[in-house]
Amino acid sequence: TLASAGARYLDTGTGQPIIGVANINKDIDYSIPNSLQYFQATILHEFIHILGFANTFFDNHNFTFKGSDSNGIERIYLNSPKVVEVAKKYYNCNTVVGVELEDFGGKGTTGSHWEERILLGDIMNGVVYPEEQVISEFTLAVLEDSGYYKANYYTGGLMRYGKHKGCALI
Repeated sequence: TLASAGARYLDTGTGQPIIGVANINKDIDYSIPNSLQYFQATILHEFIHILGFANTFFDNHNFTFKGSDSNGIERIYLNSPKVVEVAKKYYNCNTVVGVELEDFGGKGTTGSHWEERILLGDIMNGVVYPEEQVISEFTLAVLEDSGYYKANYYTGGLMRYGKHKGCALI
């Protein structure tokens, strides 16, 4: 595991994260190309977990459901209101009912990251790549759906993977 993080203390009145802890593996390989960018992306990814991008938060707000995809395979979907709204617009698909979450890996990965084949390039995939990753409008929508933050969607418009590809992609 490269890193892990989460909220440790929540405001008793609102449930908003007020203290978080991030654990970063000290053995990061700085000899790889773009290692500084890789490290920065990892830190940003973990801080977003602290802000509320986590399966425990999703479960507490009933933002997930299990359903079968078009091949009959059971998947985990995030269906918070803003995420569904963003997905309909992004994919140009009015029948979206949720966006798929990662269903592979350990308990720290499953359900707490976007499914890569759906949102490749988002900072909240389960694997941080040394290539450029973005905070997509999907991740911003999750944070806004928490009720604690107001997102600036202008900064989230940089992801292009799958954009306007229709319902078949998802």
